[in-house]
Amino acid sequence: MKKIYLFTFLLIIVSDIIAQDYQSLRVKEEYDLFSTIMVNNYSPQNKYYTKDFDTNHTKNDINTITTFGEGIARILESYITMYETTKDKAYLYKFLFQSLCIIEERPDHSLDSTKAPRWSFDPMIYLDGIILATLSRFVYFIEFEEPSLINEPIYQFDELKAEKYFPQSNYCNKFNIVFNTFGQYTKWLTDKLIETLDWYINNGYWNDNCAFTKSPNINKAAEINMQAGFSRALLYLGLCTNDSSYIAKAKIIDNLLQSNIQFFDYCKLKNYKAPLFILTNDNSYWWYHLGWYTPYHYCIIRSKSLDGYTKYIEDISHAVPVIEFLMDYYKYLPNTSLDFDDMVRLRNMFTKHIYDGKGGFYRSVMGTDNLVYPQYKLDYAALNYIPLYIYDGADTTATEPNVYDIVLNFYQKYISKNSQIPKMPYFNGGFSIKGQAEIVKAHWEKEVFNLTLYNRHIVYDQDFFAKDTLTIAPQQYDYLHIENDKSFADPIITDNKFIVESGITVNMHAKEKIILKSGTYIKEGSHFRAYIE
Repeated sequence: MKKIYLFTFLLIIVSDIIAQDYQSLRVKEEYDLFSTIMVNNYSPQNKYYTKDFDTNHTKNDINTITTFGEGIARILESYITMYETTKDKAYLYKFLFQSLCIIEERPDHSLDSTKAPRWSFDPMIYLDGIILATLSRFVYFIEFEEPSLINEPIYQFDELKAEKYFPQSNYCNKFNIVFNTFGQYTKWLTDKLIETLDWYINNGYWNDNCAFTKSPNINKAAEINMQAGFSRALLYLGLCTNDSSYIAKAKIIDNLLQSNIQFFDYCKLKNYKAPLFILTNDNSYWWYHLGWYTPYHYCIIRSKSLDGYTKYIEDISHAVPVIEFLMDYYKYLPNTSLDFDDMVRLRNMFTKHIYDGKGGFYRSVMGTDNLVYPQYKLDYAALNYIPLYIYDGADTTATEPNVYDIVLNFYQKYISKNSQIPKMPYFNGGFSIKGQAEIVKAHWEKEVFNLTLYNRHIVYDQDFFAKDTLTIAPQQYDYLHIENDKSFADPIITDNKFIVESGITVNMHAKEKIILKSGTYIKEGSHFRAYIE
């Protein structure tokens, strides 16, 4: 009998360790804080961009395009995910402000019209791919996933007004166009994206045998993670514009994903032949960093061909854009060769190999720390793997531990309840902010969550919701909000008030409670509704 009691006691302890409480996590509010900090880090004078984009590719030039591609573009994509999840239009306006600035800073607009319609330069063109993918996803999102926004009026913030009305301002609408609806903006944005994508295709950066290249008119593919952004842009723009040539190119890339990588090393007289994505005996994938890029052969000192290709396994940071475009192709590309098993294998790669079983992560997708580039810890890249949680338990191989628990436990330990961003480079700028947004999406889908809103000035129609309790608390001061703090949403205010303007419709709904605390002002003539459902 004593043995039975002891066994029961130990079972309860183990269950408590496994079953974490995620409901109380304040993921949306923490995303708002961290994304604001990161945008300010990228824009030190409270601008959304920098005007140091000179013509000779100096250090400032490289820093600027990296800020656009690896930083702001990632945050822009996080805004799409946040609106999709919360329906808070603040994220749409943040997207408009910053995307307009990125387009204005394209050198053919910011320098002179003789420049090519691209931001980066060889061999950094993958950064343009990231920008194109993000902005193309927004166009697709508005036109196909949220078509009710097409005719949605755009509130005319000063930041969106034509530069001719604010000639001395740092605002970004030098195009002197008044954007009245989201549909109008996406049509204009589509034209700008096509200019850039077509420029690359028509100037030798596309090859039917190997997709995109890092320099023109060569038969050498860019590394697979450098293909990812352009691949997504082809898909989204092809679907939005019904351009068969874009879809045809996307299908070439789709076929390449299923190809064998093969070449003969004339230096070592050895043959390499293996699938791009190598399958393990536990139904997981891994791949080499170069993807379908195969090095040149030369033997003056020693062979670089075979050694060069197999030197680095893909690291878990550069694997993320690959997973993004694989998931997008699986979801959206008509007649894709990717299937359900491919998605499960990516999920298993994370849970069975990347996760170290102790709360941390190996640096490579194979589950090793060498040979991988970069060499520093990459743990915060794990935030971006949360979308794979939908394949937890999807078949008999998708066993525990689950993606959802692994990532949420990491988030709870290292990010939750912090008022400062973790030390860089481990928290990888806009890349990690994008991962945070994906965590908000997963958390709001699975948990019964609360939501607290702080100071805010509502000047456009808006909806707010929580599955448990929704609290308006502009005078609540905690690790997320201090007295006279700047509001997260535009227009930026520092008053400790939550104000709904006259003529504005606001709907608030929650399952349990809606609490309006001191500092809440619902102006006469507004259409305010708070209800429990």
